[in-house]
Amino acid sequence: MVPPNSIEAEKALLSSILVDNSQVNSVLGVIEAEDFYDSINAKIFNVISKLSEKDEPIDVITILSGLEKDPSKDFDFKTYLTSLFEMPEGLFNIEQYSKIVKEKCTLRNLIYASNKIRQRCYEQRDDIEDIVDFTERTIFDVTEKDSPKNYVDVYPLLLDYFKKLTSKKHEDEIFTGIHSGFSHLDEYTNGFQSSDLVIIAGRPSMGKTALSLCIAKNIAVKKIPVAFFSLEMSKEQLATRLLAMTAKIDSSTLRKGKIHDPDIENIHAALAILEDIPIYIDDSAGITITELRAKTRRLKREKGVGIVIIDYLQLMKTSRNIESREQAIAEISRSLKGLAKELNIPIIALSQLNRMVESRSDKRPQLADLRESGAIEQDADLIMFVYREEVYKKDTESKGIAELIIGKQRNGPTGIVKLSYIAQYTSFENLAFEDDESYI
Repeated sequence: MVPPNSIEAEKALLSSILVDNSQVNSVLGVIEAEDFYDSINAKIFNVISKLSEKDEPIDVITILSGLEKDPSKDFDFKTYLTSLFEMPEGLFNIEQYSKIVKEKCTLRNLIYASNKIRQRCYEQRDDIEDIVDFTERTIFDVTEKDSPKNYVDVYPLLLDYFKKLTSKKHEDEIFTGIHSGFSHLDEYTNGFQSSDLVIIAGRPSMGKTALSLCIAKNIAVKKIPVAFFSLEMSKEQLATRLLAMTAKIDSSTLRKGKIHDPDIENIHAALAILEDIPIYIDDSAGITITELRAKTRRLKREKGVGIVIIDYLQLMKTSRNIESREQAIAEISRSLKGLAKELNIPIIALSQLNRMVESRSDKRPQLADLRESGAIEQDADLIMFVYREEVYKKDTESKGIAELIIGKQRNGPTGIVKLSYIAQYTSFENLAFEDDESYI
């Protein structure tokens, strides 16, 4: 059986470019040479792409020149190119032709992927979770490949960056990551970067979940979809916290249902803000890393998720039995980093700290305090610790102030960022300069 293809669409696409060189801009970045079924058409398009990159004319002579070293010496390229040039239908429908070529290529890739999946299933050598994950990843790779790629040469990229750097008018455009909503933190990190694994760690009651929920809300109000996997709190508890911090209402008041008229007005205002924010909560308990990968790929494909938050890492399970907890955490950590790279989005994972910190006089966390820390420290691009002195010293002068200790940053400085913690709303906010002289 012949695989799906449309030689006619391939020829019409090439003809369109030969007749009107400007039409090549409509397909470059959408179509690649490997998308063509016919090898001769693929070779011709490959030469066309190179000529376009050099801003050289695209015609029978220049293409023949580019094909001089081609091993297909028995093929009459000149006659074939001339016939393409003379095709009457290759003028105004190049986008439709490229769509047909791409669709046929995707169908062929799906057949190839299905055969690989079929073989894996027949062999029965792996755990079912691994086969399911392989299936998800293989199909995802095919559908992702269908998306246009926007490659650029490095020099224009650097030149554009330099122009922004030297122009105060475009100061905000230099920001490369996703804003956390906390200005001082963003100054340190330049935002959460694509493909990065970010760890937010702390002892119980420090506010890890509250901080991650604040970050999720701050990102989502900018219309960047957020996936929030909660392995500890229910979706109802998270929704209540989200409403309390947005409405600035005591969270215990909401939980007890004792609300008054001013509260109702604040709730209505908060609901108007939260109505369309793209936060997708999954509160499945005991989720495995395989399940999380599958769900995240689906959310990325269907909702365009731009960042993932996991609360928290130590509650996740591996798909197979691993006796050593440290090895299990290492597998989860590696998988999360791999998923961040695969989907090209940042993943934030909350993490517990071991009890060693409690035995020190200065209870500010350090990298060594990460529970099962070896792999986490190695895989993470950014590690931050949440520390509030008031948890240990009730009469501290730093009441209502939280420290975000940046213990590791692969591409930036370490240091301490101070935030305001509002216990009444279980919320974090930017700390005003005048509130603390050591803000910077």
